[in-house]
Amino acid sequence: MNLYCITEKQNINSFREGYHLECSSLLQAKKEATKRQIFQDTVLTVEHLGQVLSVKTGKKWADVD
Repeated sequence: MNLYCITEKQNINSFREGYHLECSSLLQAKKEATKRQIFQDTVLTVEHLGQVLSVKTGKKWADVD
């Protein structure tokens, strides 16, 4: 199990505290983040050990290389 930090922001450059999820994969973390998304048109980020792994803008996730 990995610990992921999920953040919902107004835009990609905003700063906001996130919450932590323990998931077995990045895909599972993205699914759970989407379920917990509260506002429309916000940006979701999934981080692991301080590194952004994936960003969701609109309805699509984009993995960060």
